[in-house]
Parts: sequence; C-alpha cells; structure tokens
Amino acid sequence: MSTVCLGFSCLAGLSNNKAKITNGKTESDAVQYYGNQPEMFINDVENAENVELVNKGEFYEGKKLNKDYIMSYSLERLLVNFKKISKIPSNYKEYGGWAAYGVGQGNGEIELLSALSYLYAEEKDPEVFERINQFVDIIYECQEEYAKIDPDNAGYVSAFPLSEVESLEKSNVVFWPVFYSFAKNLEGYYDAYFYAHNQKAYEIWLKLGHYLATRAAKYDYDTHRRVLIRETGDMAICFFQLYMHTKDEIYKTAAFNFVDEQIYDAIYNDQDPFEYVHCNRSIPVVRSAILAYLATGDEKYLTIGKKGFSVLVDHRAYANGNTSETEDLHPHYETVTEGFQNCETCCAYNYMKVCDMLYRITNDKYYMDYYENLLYNQILASIDWDTGMKTYYISMDSGYYKAYHDVENSFWCCTCTGWENFAKFNQTIYYTNNDSLIVNLFINSIVKDSKTGLGLKQEHNFPNENVVTFEVTEAANTTLKIRHPSWVDGKTTMSYNGKLIDVNIGNDGYITLKNDFKVGDIIKIKFPMSFRLSRLDSRTDPHKDAIMYGPIMMVGVIESIGEISPIVTNSHIAKTNDNKVKDDLFYEGESIFDDMYKVDDLKYVINAKNQQVLIEAFFKCYREKYIVYWDIYKNGSDEYQEFMNKTTTKKTIV
Repeated sequence: MSTVCLGFSCLAGLSNNKAKITNGKTESDAVQYYGNQPEMFINDVENAENVELVNKGEFYEGKKLNKDYIMSYSLERLLVNFKKISKIPSNYKEYGGWAAYGVGQGNGEIELLSALSYLYAEEKDPEVFERINQFVDIIYECQEEYAKIDPDNAGYVSAFPLSEVESLEKSNVVFWPVFYSFAKNLEGYYDAYFYAHNQKAYEIWLKLGHYLATRAAKYDYDTHRRVLIRETGDMAICFFQLYMHTKDEIYKTAAFNFVDEQIYDAIYNDQDPFEYVHCNRSIPVVRSAILAYLATGDEKYLTIGKKGFSVLVDHRAYANGNTSETEDLHPHYETVTEGFQNCETCCAYNYMKVCDMLYRITNDKYYMDYYENLLYNQILASIDWDTGMKTYYISMDSGYYKAYHDVENSFWCCTCTGWENFAKFNQTIYYTNNDSLIVNLFINSIVKDSKTGLGLKQEHNFPNENVVTFEVTEAANTTLKIRHPSWVDGKTTMSYNGKLIDVNIGNDGYITLKNDFKVGDIIKIKFPMSFRLSRLDSRTDPHKDAIMYGPIMMVGVIESIGEISPIVTNSHIAKTNDNKVKDDLFYEGESIFDDMYKVDDLKYVINAKNQQVLIEAFFKCYREKYIVYWDIYKNGSDEYQEFMNKTTTKKTIV
C-alpha cells in the first residue's frame, strides 16, 4: 500500500507506527490510516500480494511487456545525476531526453522505483526485489554524502542542484518544475518502503520530506505565490500524507503553502479557475483538496474535491474520459479534436487517482465507471503491443497514429507514469467495505481477501465477450458486491453453479450476493453490450460523435503504417499527408449500426451509404492511422443537408 498511487495506494499504511526492522529491511506494522476516515470509507484488499493477475488477457500481456523493458535499465546510468549532485564519482553515461542533465533530470527516474515496487508487491520476484534494494542503496548513499558536503542542508537528495530550488523561491527562474520532481521522488521512496519493506527508503522519505517541509513552512506570501506559478504536482499531497503519518504540524503548514486557496475558493463558489491552465497542474489541485479533507476533517475540502472533478471533466472530456489540448484545459464547451496534442496520458493517470479517492469516500459508483473508461480507452490504449513503449499524447483528430517513446532518449512524464500504470493493474480490481468484498473491474485475476475470508478467481474473455466468470477459491459466509456498469444496455442475467438467479442491484449500483460461498462455486454474469454514439460536448465541434461499444471506444482504421521510428521529442507529428481520411458516415434507417457485421473480437465493419469502414477497439489499435470522431448524418435529414452544403462551399473556396 503506497502513499499516492492507485488501489492499495492513496494513504495506505500511514499511521504513527513505524516499521519493524528485520535484517535491515522492514515489515510494516502500520494499519491503513486515512486521516479523518468517513464511516463508510472503502478500503483496499489488505495486501497487494493478495491480488494477482491471471496469465491471460491484455492486462497481463501489458504488464509483462512493461516489466521486461523496465528491468533492462541500468541503475548506474539512470541515477548518475543524483551521484553528480552528491559529488560521488561515476563513469557511467546518463540517459538522454528528459533524463539528461539540464533538461529534466530527477523527474522520472524515481518513478521507476515505484513501478518496480508495485511489481514486487504482486509477484514477489526476487530479481525485482534485488533491483529495488540496489536502487535505494544508491539514493541512500547520495543523501548521506550530500549531508557531508552541505551539512546545513542535510536531507536533500536530488538529480539537480539546490540552487534550482533557491532560484525558484527567489525569482521564479528555474530550468524545470522542481517540486513536481520532488513529489514524484517522495512517492517513489515511500512505495519502496511500503511495498518492498525497505527501511532505507523509509529513512530517505522522512529525511527529504522533513527537509523540504522545513523550507516550505517558512514561505512568506510572495514566495508562496512564486512557487505556485510553476507546476508543483503532488507536493501538497505528499506533505498532507507526511502530516497524517507523523502528526507533525510542520507538514500541514508546508502542505497549505503548496495549496492555491484562490483556486479552492473559485471551485467552492462554482467558478471555473482552469480555463487555459495546464491540465496536469490542475488535477493535483483537486486531489490535494481531498487529502486536505482527510487530514483536517473539514467538509469544505471534500466539497471542493467533488466539485473540482466535475469542473475539470464536465463539458471538456473526450469520449475516453480524458482531457487536455496542448497540455491545457480549454473553456467548457470549447473542446476541439484538431491536432496531435490531445489527451495527455499523464492526465488520465491523475484523473484515475482522483476517481479512486472520491469513490472510497463517497461510495459513488460513478467514479469507478469513469475510472474504467480511462483505463480501457487511454491507459491500455497507450502501449505499443510489440515493444512496451508508451504514448505521450493520443490524438483525437482523424488520420493520426500513436507515437511512442524510445528506451534511451525520451523519459517524458508520460513515459514514467506509463511504467507505473502497467505495473499496478492489480490494485483497483477489488476493494472491501465492512464485511463485503467489492469487485469493481473485470480483469482476469485471483484475490484472497483476509477480511472476508473469500477467495475468487476471475477468468474470462471480457471485454471481447460480455460474460464475466468468478470461481470461488476460498470459502466464506459473506457478501460479494459486483459493480453493475453504467454502459449496460438491457437486462443483466446471472447464474450460480449453472442455475439462473435473480440479479439484485442495490441503490448503490452494485449486484449484491449474500451467501455461504463454497470452493468451486461458479458465478457467471452477462452484461448486455451495445453500440452507441458519444457526442463531443462542444460548441466548437458541435456534431462530432465517437463510437462506443459497452465500455470500449471504437475507432475507424484507415491503414497500417508498419514500423514506426522511435521518436525523441513529444512534439512529433504522428500524421501522414494523404487524402485517405474520410470521417463522415451517412446512413438510412434507424442508426449507423443497422448494417454492420463482426469480423473478429471487438472488430466490426460498418456499411455506411457513402463508405465501408473497419472499426476496432482503440486499445487494440497500434501502428495504424485511425479515426475517433465522425460526422454522422441520416441521409435526407436537415442536418445532413446543412453538412453537405458546408462541404460543397469549402470545396468551392479551395
């Protein structure tokens, strides 16, 4: 359970209890602690190792691809700039891209530690464990050596010099958003402590956290405002977590010095403070309000968290639930599909953190429905299924293809959150609440829940098929709750050991089974899935529709582009110049889906009146040019005639 990530994350393990030290490593005796926890707070399954992916399906394959290549990194090369700042000699060459000195070093390197820690928690792979310990040993040495050369700033450890922090505080001149990096670093050190039981990582976390909090707690108003001009990521969140762990007021003071109260007030008063603001600077602001609520118990902050999420996504989000255009948030109703730089993958990563926390506190299934959309249609869609590389942006425009990072010379923010995304799929499948085991995601996996005693195995072909299957592996007399998704269209059916039974869907939107479950019992649920259109909520693009099938966003396939050269910068324009893009569909009858047929799992052909198109699941689309949004009109309708008139006018002008 980590301080900051999805699933077992958020604030798991944050109590006043320190870890028991055994042979230099730790066994945490900390219980889950979420500050001022609401009575109906939803928790994780007790340990990450109690949920394991089954060797079947896209999530398992994505995790394996991700693991294979992140284990190939040289730690000496990756951490060479940490050694440089601590005056530790090294003959190793740094990696390129954002990991290079003076470009963005110190940002993503420690996220690799988080990803390795998640993998170890699930799999208990000794090679991963050894890599984690080697990683932490290098950082521990760097922190110790820095204290010797600069004892007044003992606790500092980073891949960039302290002068960058001082420059930001005094004049807002800085090469990189340094506190964004510090937040990622703190999160990584805690992850290594909690998931891999590394005591040195715990000490690094506390020492660096206390050093930074001591600086931040002294900020006057002007320094506070200067620092907030830059992207600070999860810094306030990290300080709130340290406060809940230690009860030391200095952390709470520091946390609020990284809170923009002006934005909080605007959200609380139903205003939108995010127009043309950097998206990944905005989402952590909303999540920090949720942490402020847990740290203080003040309901106002929870209100800000809930309202803030709505302000961020309502009338802005694309069909896959994500936002951002050139990394910013356009005004409500002004989202556009043009260009390459839509849907930054880090935004989905951060939205999912918000969904996870709001779900736990409010028990509102809406947040898990939203989470599922992001998971399938951005996160799972962000990987190159041949190499394991990830996307930065995913264009919503027609005719683009997905462009991926490379191993040596990228290290973008989305490269590094991508390491995490594909290392922790096991973390949000199951939750517990009182005496119930809750299933929120339909991913092939095995769970052994120590709280209810119930063990389950999910093994099915969802979402390629609309049936999910659970086999009882550990007997228990308890309650099982299974999310009834918002996309279900029709009557859900369920069988227990082959016999149809009533589907009891409660007011909370969950199928509830109270039973004396026996080993070998089989539960099958059929969720009716149908095609539908998802209209872009935009005055700028007022008639753009994406195609959804159940939880899956479907895209039109234009053509395969074969091998893609690795790209170095995130501004790579992943579009070919041709005239093959035809993103209008005309139909007669009831809908565009009247004349279509299936050719494979999540792959269909639509026979429109003006063209025949192949559509497939977006997460299966890679190394292909695609279409997400369509102009869809019924032949002869007023809208159709208006569209044809506009098209004719444009051609005449050209």
